[in-house]
Amino acid sequence: MKKFRLLIAMLILGTSAATAQISSLDTLMTDSIDERGMWTEMSYKKKSNVEINTKRGYITLKSKANKLTAYDAKTHIFTDLDVNEDFEVKCSVDVSGIKSGNMVGLMFDYMDDMNFMVVGFDNRHAYFQKYSEGKLVGEIICEFSVKKKRGSMWELAICNTDGRLDFKINDVIAFDLRHRELVSGGVGFYTFGKQIAKFHDLTILQ
Repeated sequence: MKKFRLLIAMLILGTSAATAQISSLDTLMTDSIDERGMWTEMSYKKKSNVEINTKRGYITLKSKANKLTAYDAKTHIFTDLDVNEDFEVKCSVDVSGIKSGNMVGLMFDYMDDMNFMVVGFDNRHAYFQKYSEGKLVGEIICEFSVKKKRGSMWELAICNTDGRLDFKINDVIAFDLRHRELVSGGVGFYTFGKQIAKFHDLTILQ
């Protein structure tokens, strides 16, 4: 019984320490997305298959799908983020409905349109994916039910604390990643499948 209590105490202490580290970070960047120029719009697929618009403080991504192929849409910026130190990247996103197999999420460790990592969610799962030379080379999928109604706003965050990456949806940890080497301060937004999402209020803490 004493061992069990000690384990609980250690878990609580570890969680508190991680929270304290994140809360002590300074704001490296905030972006209300009022200006179109700082964002680089790109998509690996043909331009006709996606729509990316910046307007009134939102970046709207619309990816499309047909019976044969699903498409993705992404947009990114390069920042002064030091990925070898603790950090938090977070944003708000308004989702116009989401179905299983689609994805809405954050990109990080973005080098170019064929090399990046992404975390996101659909209505049943949370995802981590790593792309290298345009190919999916690593993936984690876990159950994470989305119960909000169509058109709801979500808070997304990817937090690095002592080399542990936590993906949070509305301050709830969907999963954590360990031993992931990061090299780029490129971050961005992502949708996959037949999906529309409006991203806003990007904040980077370090």
